[in-house]
Amino acid sequence: MTSRLPGQSAGSPGSTGTSGSTGTSGAPATTGTTTTTLDSSRQAHPTTTWAPTSPANSPTDATYALLGAWQEKYLASQAGAASPQVRSLLGRVPYPPGGVDFRGCSTPVGAAPSFCDIRLGTGQSALELTVSSAGAGWAVTSATISRP
Repeated sequence: MTSRLPGQSAGSPGSTGTSGSTGTSGAPATTGTTTTTLDSSRQAHPTTTWAPTSPANSPTDATYALLGAWQEKYLASQAGAASPQVRSLLGRVPYPPGGVDFRGCSTPVGAAPSFCDIRLGTGQSALELTVSSAGAGWAVTSATISRP
């Protein structure tokens, strides 16, 4: 079985502004850009593109920060370099009792994303993270959990 969460898209052109929010559960503020587009019937469709609150210095640092927050059950407040979808996915999956085996991240070329491979526990389950350039740093933008 494979669970997959896609990365965020940049959205469609339109008028933009900055938005932010602070969750009541102690979650970090989420920043991003709100884009409003008009379809052919002239109806507005606002969308918000996520931006990390604390981008990491490297793909490896972003991965370690996410794994540490997952292990300590602080995904909502300590994983500011991971998208809400990634935090939600890992929040629904218990941290493996046998820990994780971080196998490393690919070396990105230019602004291309890096792919990080993690084995979960003692079984054959795997977690693959996509870590993308995010302005002044790196952020985990998607996650895939594969189970045998």
